[in-house]
This record gives sequence, C-alpha cells and structure tokens, in this order.
Amino acid sequence: MATASFFMLKLAQLCKTHFNNKTRFENTLVGCFVTSTDEKRMTHESF
Repeated sequence: MATASFFMLKLAQLCKTHFNNKTRFENTLVGCFVTSTDEKRMTHESF
C-alpha cells in the first residue's frame, strides 16, 4: 500500500499544480478519494 500512498500524494501535487483555485483543488481531491477503494485510510495518511 506504500505505492498507493505515494501515487495519491503525487496525484495531489499534480492536482494542486493544475488547479490553483482552492475549491476546484479540493473537489478534485474528493473525486480522487471517492474513486479509491481505500478512501478512509488514504485520507488519514495524506492529511
């Protein structure tokens, strides 16, 4: 699962770079987490 965590962090960085608008950035992250089968654990690890 370390690979998945690394991927999620990288994805978050890409989203942050691509979406400077905070609301859009948060919405994108929500979309990423919702599509994850391990949503809750990922959220706790990333934040």
